[in-house]
Amino acid sequence: MPARFRFLRPGRAAQRETIYPAVIKMVGKNIFRVLPPSEYCEFGPEEDEPTLEVLWPHLQLVYELFLRFLESPDFQASIGKKYIDQRFVLKLLDLFDSEDPRERDFLKTVLHRIYGKFLGLRAFIRKHINNMLLRFVYETDSFNGVGEVLEILGSIINGFGLPLKQEHEVFLVKVLLPLHKPKCLSLYHAQRVVPIFGISATNSTNNCLSPPHPASTLVTADSRVCRKRRSNHGVSNVCHTGRNKNTRPKTRRIDYRVCTFNCRSVATDDRLAELLEETKTIKYDIIGLSETKRAAETHMMHRDGTGVFLGKRNTTSVSGGVGFIVNSTPLPKIQEIKFLNHRIAYLTFQVDRRLSCTVFQVYAPVADSDPEELADFYESLEEAYTACRSRYKLVVGDFNARIGPRQHTERFIGPHSMEPRNESGELLATLCEWNRLWHMNSQFGKPSHRRWTHISPNKLHKHEIDHILANGKFVTDVSVVPSITTGSDHRLLRGNLHFNTKIARFEQVRRG
Repeated sequence: MPARFRFLRPGRAAQRETIYPAVIKMVGKNIFRVLPPSEYCEFGPEEDEPTLEVLWPHLQLVYELFLRFLESPDFQASIGKKYIDQRFVLKLLDLFDSEDPRERDFLKTVLHRIYGKFLGLRAFIRKHINNMLLRFVYETDSFNGVGEVLEILGSIINGFGLPLKQEHEVFLVKVLLPLHKPKCLSLYHAQRVVPIFGISATNSTNNCLSPPHPASTLVTADSRVCRKRRSNHGVSNVCHTGRNKNTRPKTRRIDYRVCTFNCRSVATDDRLAELLEETKTIKYDIIGLSETKRAAETHMMHRDGTGVFLGKRNTTSVSGGVGFIVNSTPLPKIQEIKFLNHRIAYLTFQVDRRLSCTVFQVYAPVADSDPEELADFYESLEEAYTACRSRYKLVVGDFNARIGPRQHTERFIGPHSMEPRNESGELLATLCEWNRLWHMNSQFGKPSHRRWTHISPNKLHKHEIDHILANGKFVTDVSVVPSITTGSDHRLLRGNLHFNTKIARFEQVRRG
């Protein structure tokens, strides 16, 4: 490979058209690949070193050769555009998720050279960088190359002409400003500020857009810790820096998806099979079930490895019943499952060697029930919750209560809701405030179509009566999943959990 460099000197093969397809094909064959998973089972970029590419000496030679090819004064973009096309650029952009910072640094330079030489690819590159950052902010929260991509944008924005296009202003509002949301902001904050002020400064002379106020753009998150995420207890690639490993706090995060669903009966095996088939279409780890109406307690293993644990219904009527569906991945971590009555059950699973999480699944009496029945339900739930010794606690289920937004001096109820509070909601709010349980539904601003969990029989009224409560802010999102269709008048509610076990252990030691 080193011998090939001499052919890229000015006046030699780089000016011949025949060399272009050979070089581009060679580069593609050597660098385009499926990125390997991290060597760490539970990787945290603030704690662990990134996984370095074992073939880097070879890849480095390929990148250096390609850069010399692009930077050669004899390089002709009119010929190169026949071979460096949109497909080639897309594959380059995919490599920005590499954990190896050395490769991302070369990719940054290569993409910048391509952007400068190929006018026809500029809009395409900006569009797909835009899409990558949108996915990072609003979907995955996981992208290793966010810092490098923002550096490229900083240099690109400096070349924007006046007046700015609407595309650039939308990019500022929809992408750059929301980049303060991910928890790893501190790792790319400096790179983020450059394009923000680049757009503002470029446009300020044209009076099209006021520069962002420093208070709204220079949001620091030095206290936040960037961690790796992946569904089903894995870890996904976020961003890395060259910080000294010994100078930052060590953290570790483990991710779960816990759901709750009023299934309106799985009394027969056919109904249960139908529900299990529907769950294959969504991502989950644990689903708590309400109103199962099962005649007898059932523990079974589905053929795909899913665990099903159902309590029995009310002995005096064909109603009630709670249970759990546990995905095959977290199933070995289950420590205990107990059915207290036909309205309350709990499941405890191991988070790590020392910490556990307990999920209480409930099915509360309807709003017009006997007040004594409602009081008995909340007393039983509070007693079971207080007796639980798990570090992490969740209470999920159909509470048949509309809690509404935060009122007066309430602390643990959030500001977001789609309807006012009713009497059952007062009982639920009291449970939250007395037991320091965060009402997670109201902590996240969602449109009404992503909030309601129950629809009336006449299809005219929609309510938010299924809830997720937590004893800490380890729930990072709550939203309904409308794709489950089993004939129930409820919709499945899902919460994303992110456990920081290092901090939890520190708190345990501090409390003695």
